[in-house]
Amino acid sequence: MYRFAVHDPALLPHAGCRVDVSVESGELVAIVGDNGVGKTTLLQRIFRDNRETVGLVPQAGLDFFFDRTLGKLRKLYQYTGVNRDRFDLSWEAFNLHRKEDRYLSGLSGGEAQALKLCLVLSIERPVYFLDEPHQHLDPLARRCMAELMGELRKEGKGIVLVEHNLELLPRPATVIQLLQRENLLVVGDTWTI
Repeated sequence: MYRFAVHDPALLPHAGCRVDVSVESGELVAIVGDNGVGKTTLLQRIFRDNRETVGLVPQAGLDFFFDRTLGKLRKLYQYTGVNRDRFDLSWEAFNLHRKEDRYLSGLSGGEAQALKLCLVLSIERPVYFLDEPHQHLDPLARRCMAELMGELRKEGKGIVLVEHNLELLPRPATVIQLLQRENLLVVGDTWTI
């Protein structure tokens, strides 16, 4: 089991935080809550403090890469110690191999999201955090992502994600509600779907 705790009186500009998130090997944990409650900030903080354990697929764009073609990025990424089989399978499944002459700046929101999923989920980590991973994905890419998450779970990887539409989640999943009480981000209800 992996346990992540953030106890910080000043995590957010308007609230502190007292949250513990646990994930078992092969478990999917979904974090839900109102817009602006602090879900993304919480994931980023946990990632910052646990980079050797956690891989993060952020909501942010691809600004951290110089503008280059997908083909050039693929060649660079081959030498970073990724899980080559997972990388190649997800590259093909998300149809990125058909777009290798395209520049990162010219990708649609869904293509950029698929690229981030492929890149981060190919890095070997025991736990992955996905911040609204379904955003911008078309139905085919959503299916590919569900299959990839299923494979990761079979490998014993834990997955923690922020999601607004629980219908998109593979089952079983543990759902954790975040809310603010007395200027403090805390865990509300927890349930299984």
